[in-house]
Amino acid sequence: EPLFLFAFPFKLLSSALPTPFQYTGLWILLCFVLQAIFSWKLLEKITNDRWLKFLGSTFFVLAPGFLWRLHASFPLCGQWLILAAILLNLSFRYHRYIWTILIIISSLVHPYLLFILLALWAADLIKRKFLNELTFQKIIKYIFFTSLILLLVIWQAGYFMVHNGFDGWGLGFFRINLLSFIDPTDGLNFNSWSHILRVQPKITEERYEGFVYLGFGMIVLGILGLSKLIERRQIKLVFLNFTRILPLFVICLLLMFYALSNRVALSQYELIQYTLPTIFNIFRASGRMVLPIYYLIYLGILYLIIKCFKKSSAKVLIAICLVIQIADSFSIYTNFRNYLNHPQPYVSPLTSPIWTEAAKKYKKLIYVLPVFNWQLIPLIWYSAFNRLNINVGYFARIDSEKLNTQKAHLWVNLLQARLDHDAFYVINDLNIQENIINTKMNFPYKVIKTNGLNLLLPNWHESSTKIERINWAKSKLYKLGKIISFKTPESNFKDYFTLVNGWSTPEGEGTWTDGDTSTLLFYLAERPHSNLILTIEAIPFVNIKHPKLTVDMIVNHQLVGHLIYKSSNRSRVNKIEIPGTLVSSNNLLEIKFIFKNAISPVNLALSPDSRKLGLFVSSVRLTSKKCY
Repeated sequence: EPLFLFAFPFKLLSSALPTPFQYTGLWILLCFVLQAIFSWKLLEKITNDRWLKFLGSTFFVLAPGFLWRLHASFPLCGQWLILAAILLNLSFRYHRYIWTILIIISSLVHPYLLFILLALWAADLIKRKFLNELTFQKIIKYIFFTSLILLLVIWQAGYFMVHNGFDGWGLGFFRINLLSFIDPTDGLNFNSWSHILRVQPKITEERYEGFVYLGFGMIVLGILGLSKLIERRQIKLVFLNFTRILPLFVICLLLMFYALSNRVALSQYELIQYTLPTIFNIFRASGRMVLPIYYLIYLGILYLIIKCFKKSSAKVLIAICLVIQIADSFSIYTNFRNYLNHPQPYVSPLTSPIWTEAAKKYKKLIYVLPVFNWQLIPLIWYSAFNRLNINVGYFARIDSEKLNTQKAHLWVNLLQARLDHDAFYVINDLNIQENIINTKMNFPYKVIKTNGLNLLLPNWHESSTKIERINWAKSKLYKLGKIISFKTPESNFKDYFTLVNGWSTPEGEGTWTDGDTSTLLFYLAERPHSNLILTIEAIPFVNIKHPKLTVDMIVNHQLVGHLIYKSSNRSRVNKIEIPGTLVSSNNLLEIKFIFKNAISPVNLALSPDSRKLGLFVSSVRLTSKKCY
């Protein structure tokens, strides 16, 4: 994940920095230092004793919810921002400029931290209004001032690049469990952070973002503190102090409810399930929202120990429980030390000299067709190392409509031999591979295979490097009347390289279309002498919540008809007449399904499936109207 707080300044200094260069270590060090500093400052609100502050801040630095982020997602190690925001809420006066600076920093660290800080900022503003420290007019002024700067920063950081990427999968799965505070299993590597507490059973599909284990030592301190509080009957005193942070607590509680998501689970039992508007998918890893109340629990437990026990007793108790927590999770600390102290250097599998030559000749690398998978890391590394533009990468949010448009645009360009001469192409799509040889190029090019990847190199000069030429077989031509099945991965659709874009994978009885546009491609064995009939056997994605599906049929860029499906009449077989004059000179038929209202099951709260479904196609068939 990008850490813009460091990426921007180091980008300006990139010419003076070694290659490769990484700032992850600096960021992690800074996070540990600031986690200690701000937890120390928070404990100053409770005690002036240095040993109590030292022992307490050590708990914060070793908090499992903080250390767990060393597994990955290093920007989320910036939890010191949450501690700083809590500290501002506990301050005797409002700090307008510090709030603005913290919010801007959080926006350059991680969007989730930005959302959390905005929520905690709202809590502070509400508190100041109730205490009559701020007037309504001043609050509006501060909100306007901070929002203006924030919008400018996040615009420059690229927050608005994705306009339609909020319908993805994840909400309800990347959540916390009601037992997360006492569950020592991290859920990612399934490591247990405790030798004493047992692992709590969970729902199989529950994911790792809800790991907020308090630690065995902190749990023991909490039990001791609550017991002493009840014994000394000081609940009223604590309640009076609690009212001063009521807005902060309420906001943190609301964030925790969001962290529970719309599927509330206790251990392996799902207690409640309800529907949330699509906008909540913006922060689909809702489990992260529990961090503010996680640290309030830490602070509250230490508050009880320090206030309910004598100073000397409090020191002994906190020290003993700290030792217990370290001993109980020692194996995890050892794993982290080995992991961070002995990093394995990345070794690229792209060893052929052809890659070095290509980097000198071209300015771009285009992956066909663009889609991210972890096997593409070598290409992304290669492009970054050689300062080449690339059309793939990992993005937490994707505008599926734009992605499909770009895929279709790239497909048309390749089909019509409109290649970018400044780019070379890595082709992993079988349809593209087969159709390139049916396309007449008006410039020289080479198609080669190296390190297991297929490359198309425009205007490639003869190289001294030995290369493996690809001999792609000619696509099998389609004979009218042949039924093409999409039922299984082994079906005969692969013989014709029919599926181009906008399709999912075969699922036994058919293949779902995926997106607003799906394309079929046919190379006819002979030119038809009459109109054609396209027969489609398919089940539409219609139901009570989504009663109608309309499909425009586009053949070689011409509208030839519509298919209308209703939940009351879900006909499996439909026919569309295609004018024979639309067949291109090279007997090519490009058939597009344009879905007016395709929708995903997750948006209808039917299942976690985020695919935009239209038709579940079993087979298609082209016949001559004369024969028909």
